[in-house]
Amino acid sequence: EPCPHCGGTSDLCLTDEIGAVYCSGTLVLYPEQATITSYTVREGTTTIGEWAFSDNYVLEEVILPEGVVMIGTGAFEGRYNLKRVVLPDSLLIIGEMAFYYCPALEGIELPPRLYAIGPSAFADNWKMTAIDIPETVRYIGSEAFCNTGLTEVWLRPIDFEMGYTLFTPNEQFSNARPLTIHVSEEMLYDEVGNLWHFIDEY
Repeated sequence: EPCPHCGGTSDLCLTDEIGAVYCSGTLVLYPEQATITSYTVREGTTTIGEWAFSDNYVLEEVILPEGVVMIGTGAFEGRYNLKRVVLPDSLLIIGEMAFYYCPALEGIELPPRLYAIGPSAFADNWKMTAIDIPETVRYIGSEAFCNTGLTEVWLRPIDFEMGYTLFTPNEQFSNARPLTIHVSEEMLYDEVGNLWHFIDEY
């Protein structure tokens, strides 16, 4: 019988003991009704699907296993109780709005191979006060870190073209703006586009 989420067959799709749905290596859905506060994603997962966690308001901690290469659009958007996310060294892409408005998220350690951070990926995370951006990053989307509590940013020299503002002054949410960096949206279709092709073959 085809999976109602992806149309795949049952040997490619499964539901775990709390009701999280996995299809062909992608965590498609984390259940709204789950009441646990800490969740470890299943081994063998390569992608956290779009909006996968966006309907659950209880989670405080999520641990991603090695092998995950991408966090999809809005995967953790609006999880206001989320305090901690452990990212694997294998992660390459953090999608658009992936951690948008997670006001309890105080900080996150970006992995050493990270390639791209999507637009508004960490916007409106007011408790985030520091971020270390790895030298492997080649694309940062517009407003990726807007309206945060950042007072410290470590950014190694990266060859970005001129483009959109990452740190927008907004005294309502933050007293310090350590620097403003401009990047090019064109990289999303250029270098990152090539990476999407790589992931499809992964």
